[in-house]
Amino acid sequence: MRRYIPPKEGMNLYLTIDETIQFIVERELSKAMIEYEPERVMALAANPKTGEILAVASKPDFDPNDYSKYNKEYWRLYPITDTFEPGSTFKLVTLCASIEENIYNENESFFCSGSVTIAGHTIRCWTSHKGGHGSINFLEAVLGSCNTAFIALGERLGPERMFEYIRAFGYGAKTGLDYPGEGTGLIFRPEQIGPLELATSSFGQGVSVTPLQQVMAVSAIANGGRLLRPYVIGEIRDVDGNVVEKRGPEMVRQVISEDTAKRATAIMEEVVNMGSGANAVIEGYRIAGKTGTAQKVGPGGVYMPDEFILSFIGFAPAEDPQILLYIAVDGAKRGPQWGSQVSAPLFRAIMKDVLSYLEIPPARPAGEEEVKLIEVPELKGKTVDEAGALLDNRGLLLKMVGKEGIIKEQTPKAGAQVPLHTSIIVYLDDLWDENNPEHVFTPDLKGMTVKEVGEVLSRLHLKMEPVGSGVVVKQEPEAGTNLRKGSPVKVHFSSPLQ
Repeated sequence: MRRYIPPKEGMNLYLTIDETIQFIVERELSKAMIEYEPERVMALAANPKTGEILAVASKPDFDPNDYSKYNKEYWRLYPITDTFEPGSTFKLVTLCASIEENIYNENESFFCSGSVTIAGHTIRCWTSHKGGHGSINFLEAVLGSCNTAFIALGERLGPERMFEYIRAFGYGAKTGLDYPGEGTGLIFRPEQIGPLELATSSFGQGVSVTPLQQVMAVSAIANGGRLLRPYVIGEIRDVDGNVVEKRGPEMVRQVISEDTAKRATAIMEEVVNMGSGANAVIEGYRIAGKTGTAQKVGPGGVYMPDEFILSFIGFAPAEDPQILLYIAVDGAKRGPQWGSQVSAPLFRAIMKDVLSYLEIPPARPAGEEEVKLIEVPELKGKTVDEAGALLDNRGLLLKMVGKEGIIKEQTPKAGAQVPLHTSIIVYLDDLWDENNPEHVFTPDLKGMTVKEVGEVLSRLHLKMEPVGSGVVVKQEPEAGTNLRKGSPVKVHFSSPLQ
C-alpha cells in the first residue's frame, strides 16, 4: 500500500561565517594558487573571544552546484577534516607551558650549535646550514624559532607535563565543531613517549593536528587562557523566523592563566615586530603571530627534503583580539620555502583588509610614526636559503627569478634603503646560457605584476608584450625557453576574484 506523506517545512540555519571576510580570504587564496602553485592552500578565521568561525576555505575547491565534475579530493574542507604536522606554530604550546610552570626565563643564556643528539638521533635546527644561532637568550630563541632551545624547554617540562598541556590545549581530540567530518589529529600515547618523542613534539614534529585545533589553541592565548568550543551555526530559526536555538561561547577549560596568556601574547608581538614574523606587520596595528615551516611526511613515514607546509597563525589587535587567522600553504612549487616569506605576507594581505572591513581603528594613526627604512643586504653569490635567512628578520620579501643555483643579480642593489615589505628580486644563475652570452632562458613569470614583469624582462634584455591586467597567468614562450636577447615575451595577465 502506498501513501503520500506531505513535506514539512524545515528550519533555517544562520551561520557565523561572515560573507565579506570569506570573500577576502578566498580572493587571496586564489592569488596564492597562481603565485606559488601549491598542492593546496587553506585558511581559517575565527573570533578568539567567542569561538565563532568567521571564514574557512581551501583551494583547489569546487562548485557545489556541479560537484560531480570535480576531483573528489576537493570536496573536503581541509582546515576541518585533514591533519598534518604543524611545525613551528606548535612551539607556542611549549612556550605557554614553560611560562606557566615558571621554567622560562627570556634573559637566560642559551647556545645553539645547529643540532642536538637525542637517543642516538641528530635533530637539526633550521639554521644548521650556518652553524646554528650561536649564543642567544631564550627570548631571541623564540624570535628566531630555534628548535634546539625548544627541545631544552621540553626536557625541562618532562613528558608528563609537556603532554598534559598538549592535551589541555585540545590536541589529539575533536574540538566539537558543528560540522561533519572533523579530524582528530594524532599525539603520542604515554607509553610511546621517550626522549626522542618528547624532543620532536616540543617543536611541532611527530604530532599531527588540524588547522582548526591550531586556531582554537592559539585562541586560548588570545582570550586569556580559555579553550573554547568552536561553532559555525549561530542560530536555528523556524519558517516564521522564530529563534529555535541560539548558540554562543562555550568554554571547555581554562588551559593557562591570564598572566601567562598576556606574556605569551607579548612575545608573539615581538616575533612579528623583531623576529621571523616581520612580514606580517600592518602599519598602526599591534599584531601577535608565529611562523611555521614543516617538512612533509612522505610514503613510509619518511620526511621529504623539498616538500613543506608553510604556515602562519596570528591575531589582531594584540591588545584586544577581535580576529584570529591561520594560513597554510601546502607543497608550494614556486617561491622561497619559508613560512615567513610565503604565509606571513598572505596573512598580512588578508588581515589588513579584514581589519579595515571590521572598522577596527589602529593603535597608532597611519603616518604618525616615521617610515622605517631598511638597508638591503648583499645577496649576490649566495644561495636562496642564505638570502632568505638574511631577509627574514628584516621584513623584506624574497622574489626568486630562476629555478636553482647561486644568486647572480639582485634588485634593489645592496645598500639601498627601502620600506618594510619591499620585494627583493634575485636572479639565479641558471637564467643565463653559459655557452652563448647573447641568449637567456625565459623565467617563470606566473603570479608577478606588470611592474615586476617589466623589471625582470628588462634585466634579462627581453621585451614584454602584455595582454590584460592583474597578475601573470600565462606566458609565451613557456618558462625555460632559450631566447636570443631582445626577443619578445607575450605575457597574459588576469585578476582572480577582484
